[in-house]
Amino acid sequence: MGKATSYADLVTEWDTLLGNLAGEESLAGLSNQPKLQAIVDRFKAFRVQQIAQVAAKQEASQALNALILEGKDVARDLKAEIKAKFGARSEKLVRYSVKPLRASARQSRVKAGSPSAAPEPAPAVPVASGSATTTSA
Repeated sequence: MGKATSYADLVTEWDTLLGNLAGEESLAGLSNQPKLQAIVDRFKAFRVQQIAQVAAKQEASQALNALILEGKDVARDLKAEIKAKFGARSEKLVRYSVKPLRASARQSRVKAGSPSAAPEPAPAVPVASGSATTTSA
């Protein structure tokens, strides 16, 4: 038989050992039997506690995630109220992590009177394929 390594394997092995000892009158009164029984009892109690704490952790995580979603919604609504109070283009919005509406770089150039498009390049001259014939004098 292999060496038990998991919690379940160890407790099963110990419970089996204790159960087999309970039926033997000749082995009654061994000093380590009550110690092992106490360890098994304490182990089972801690295991129940551990499972309860895992469940509590999962519940806490779900509650935190729900609060995060609610907080995002409320923060978004609060930012919308701030934006309505100051106006969509106010630079004061930056203080509250709200991006104000700003003119794009293209709109700024058009308003300033600079050309909106670059001048067109000269048309390309087609190059004849093949070798050029040169005459020598």
